[in-house]
Amino acid sequence: MHRFTPTDRHVIDSIRSEINDKQEILEAMFDKYLSTSQSITLLEILDWLQFEEPDFFSAFQIPTQADGMSVVDRGGRSIKADYLLFYWSNGWKPASVQFRDNVEGSPEIWSMDLAKRRALLMKWREEIIKEQWTAFFCTGEQYNELIHQLDRKFAERDTHTLQRRRIIGCTTTGAAKYTELLQSVSPSVLLVEEAGEILESHILTALGGEKNQLILIGDHK
Repeated sequence: MHRFTPTDRHVIDSIRSEINDKQEILEAMFDKYLSTSQSITLLEILDWLQFEEPDFFSAFQIPTQADGMSVVDRGGRSIKADYLLFYWSNGWKPASVQFRDNVEGSPEIWSMDLAKRRALLMKWREEIIKEQWTAFFCTGEQYNELIHQLDRKFAERDTHTLQRRRIIGCTTTGAAKYTELLQSVSPSVLLVEEAGEILESHILTALGGEKNQLILIGDHK
């Protein structure tokens, strides 16, 4: 039996480690989608705006204080990062003079009517969900490719084993299941028993057309 070399084992262990990492990432991404798809927060929208809609992001930024102190509301509470987005999403303009530059610097944003603001909020939430699904799909493809890499690595051992055999026997179901493996061995002679039960085209599709001889047994025709 063919044995893996230390290098082969290292490659296999590396692929398995990547598979485990991708699986954890996929699970975390799916959990996040389930928890946020119906309730995208204003903070999440604000983070998305930073890269996708920088003009809106700037309009919703809390001004920094020259002395490094935090901006507070009338009750003396520290204002959160989504404070201005919250005002905008409800159709309001911030009354405090400390936000004058935000409003005056983005008149087209702060003059929107409530219907247009809500339409944009819905659009942004849909875009965030779409990005989540795109990232999930891409990560899933990477995970599947790693699985295929691992399968191919083990198939190398099976190929080496089969190449040293004079006769390989399998059912038509097995031939269909292990098509890639059998094609890599590329047997020159193919013998099919009970050939009346299956079409030649199906056999060649499963095992490839590069055959020197095809022997059909049990075909009444």
